[in-house]
Amino acid sequence: MVIRSQERVGTAVLLAALFACGRPSPAPAPAKTSDPTAMNTQRDTPPAEVRPARPKYLAAVENNEAEARLVLVEAAAGKKTALAPLAADVRWLAWTPDGSWLLYLTGQRLRASTVTSGQDALLAEGVSAQASSPFAVSPDNRLIAVVAGSDILLAPVNALPSFRPSIKAKMPAGCGLVDLCWSPTGNSVLVLCYPAPGTESSQLLWIEAATGKMRVLPPSAVKRLLGWRPSGQLVMVRDGPAFDEAALFSPDGSVLPWGPPREPGEVFILAYAPARDLVLEVTASEDAGDPVNTYLSPFGDHAIRPWLHRYPRLTDLKFSPGGTWAAFADRGPYGAGEMPGGNIYIVETGSEDAQLVIRGTPGVRTYSSPTIRP
Repeated sequence: MVIRSQERVGTAVLLAALFACGRPSPAPAPAKTSDPTAMNTQRDTPPAEVRPARPKYLAAVENNEAEARLVLVEAAAGKKTALAPLAADVRWLAWTPDGSWLLYLTGQRLRASTVTSGQDALLAEGVSAQASSPFAVSPDNRLIAVVAGSDILLAPVNALPSFRPSIKAKMPAGCGLVDLCWSPTGNSVLVLCYPAPGTESSQLLWIEAATGKMRVLPPSAVKRLLGWRPSGQLVMVRDGPAFDEAALFSPDGSVLPWGPPREPGEVFILAYAPARDLVLEVTASEDAGDPVNTYLSPFGDHAIRPWLHRYPRLTDLKFSPGGTWAAFADRGPYGAGEMPGGNIYIVETGSEDAQLVIRGTPGVRTYSSPTIRP
């Protein structure tokens, strides 16, 4: 796969800056090379296997016919505790890295709730609920990045429940938020929007967290930002010949496909699990009630692996921080017209031994958006 020369130059500038300030200093910088064979030698070394601890808590949305509310669920016992008042539309849950605050959307309002003191506060309004990542917390637990209207806001986590943006920047005119992704150490944040002014392509923005200085890259075919590999490459989703495909941006600006070409079909690239170096793919129609087939895709020329095919109606699958575990909702017992979600399970990434956490009641109550607490 190749990219236009102008796009390659812009990408190289961005990634060189990101790698200069975004990686931990003790780690040596990866060797720069334009030889794909040399890069393949580095990428085929799997990360060290670490047996992950079973999650203790997760947050979820409890749905009834009229309203929804946030709940904290004890994974072992299924015991739940309400975290926030009832609301009509609760979605997009994300914990701060230290697990002290849970951020979420109600409509277009970003709110934060804490387990320890029961506080729940409004942080920002005008947040797009259609984005892949409407907001993101830096991995060092310092800053929240959110796009509210046309403003890109960075605010300190330690000021919560107050929301006091220290950095403000402007989105390009007419370019709607698609995704947010922090650099590995939180020194900068990538913002992906669409369409770039005067084009039908996406726009990548790079913002320094300390100064708010923004660099605008040339328009590209990037559609999602999935995260960073342990080796330092940025995992993205791009337009492929027939459907979306995962790809890597490397420090030298080169782009490598994630794996071999797939057969034409409805393929959706959903997430990346860095601890396992796996991309989550789903094949399904765009009909919400149709069954789905879930796969884990290793990097390189290895075959994709079927995963959780005993749950053809799973939804809301989300990896834990690091990607060693995942949580999902199973809609198996529920009708197509019922409330979102279903019964909540957790499963170690790659395992078929999914464990029931909490069960809903068809026609009465479901659980959705399960999010494992760090």
